[in-house]
Amino acid sequence: MGRRRVAGAGQLALASLGFFLVVAWSFGRLWAGLQEAGVDVRAPRFVLTHPNALGWGGAAVFGVAWLWALVTSLTMIVRANPDGAPPPPVSSPPPIPPP
Repeated sequence: MGRRRVAGAGQLALASLGFFLVVAWSFGRLWAGLQEAGVDVRAPRFVLTHPNALGWGGAAVFGVAWLWALVTSLTMIVRANPDGAPPPPVSSPPPIPPP
């Protein structure tokens, strides 16, 4: 909408990365719970040795993408009306004549 394709692509990439890290964290918690229950599952070693790093890292990456989107949106709003003048008054549309 704002013709900022590079910023939008970067925001999408960061948000997606954060999402996938949080999903990996949730699968790691699932695997850890299954192992505690006695089910023989093999999870990636990083997921089991650093379970909270995935969750907090994913949330942080997603937060950075969200803040980037916020700054981009506010910049577009400020640039849309650079002089700060209020918009022109809206007049009522002309009445529709009866058929």
